[in-house]
Amino acid sequence: LAVCSAYTHKLHERIYAPYDVTRLVAGQRPAARLALDTAQAQFQTDRSHPAARTPDRPGLRSSRMMGEERTADMTVDIRRDKEIYATDGGWFQARWHFSFDRYRDPAQMGVGALRVFNDDRLQPGAVWPMHPHKDVEGITYVVEGTFRHADSIGGPPGPLPAGSVQRMTLGSGAEHSEQNASPDEPLRFIQIWILPNAPDLPPEVEQQVFTKQDRTDNLLKVVGPEGGQHMVKVHQDASIHVAHLNLRTEATHHLGPGRGAYAYMIEGEATFDDEPVATGDAAQVTDQDSLRIRATAPSELILVDVPLEFKRVGIWSG
Repeated sequence: LAVCSAYTHKLHERIYAPYDVTRLVAGQRPAARLALDTAQAQFQTDRSHPAARTPDRPGLRSSRMMGEERTADMTVDIRRDKEIYATDGGWFQARWHFSFDRYRDPAQMGVGALRVFNDDRLQPGAVWPMHPHKDVEGITYVVEGTFRHADSIGGPPGPLPAGSVQRMTLGSGAEHSEQNASPDEPLRFIQIWILPNAPDLPPEVEQQVFTKQDRTDNLLKVVGPEGGQHMVKVHQDASIHVAHLNLRTEATHHLGPGRGAYAYMIEGEATFDDEPVATGDAAQVTDQDSLRIRATAPSELILVDVPLEFKRVGIWSG
């Protein structure tokens, strides 16, 4: 297993450093506190916190923050790949779309109930050390490679192939670890936090394998509140959809009243409502009833649909 060297963070930064890692060797477990005090909970949600007002890299903003004011003919708020925060820890690389760890931008605190959206890569054999969370629906979508999981509740470890989805409810508090199960191949996965609809839910893990055929030329719903045999359940009125679109394939995602979406081009080229997008670009949709997607090259994408207004519970309610 890889030796993992990461960053040391101050205690009050733990919400943005959910892994709370110091200098670690895989297999060694750091001391972890499941309890979060009131100050930490407020820092988790309050954009007025001094740290939230001082982004580490103020040049990394959405297109709207960078001076491209929204006009009547701009139907989606595009974030280009180069605008999304990137970090490289040697054994891992990541793109953090919303404020997370040391990346602070009060303009990027999520979309409605979507709080975290990370595009993570782990080198062969690399392991995130065990770390705690609370009151989070942690969802993983495996893009490339083989994903393995460990936790403090005895959940299924996998390994999971590309196309798989895992949801870990970390309600009342639990620890987990993301791991590259392959000693030879890199791993890429999307990690998403959706804020739950109830506090202190019993921790649990659910995972399902979906094939490329399942999502080909189809916005496949892989996560939803109803769950079931062909869908991973989430404790919120939210859904996640994935697609592999062949050239010139069109798909439309409809949004209900009071809802928003975050769409991400994992790979390829397409248009979002006639706006060209390519690998690494994303779009935030909050003021219209649908998003029209047309592939201009073979493309992989993921879309998260969430309520914009909802009751914040647990540590998020402060």
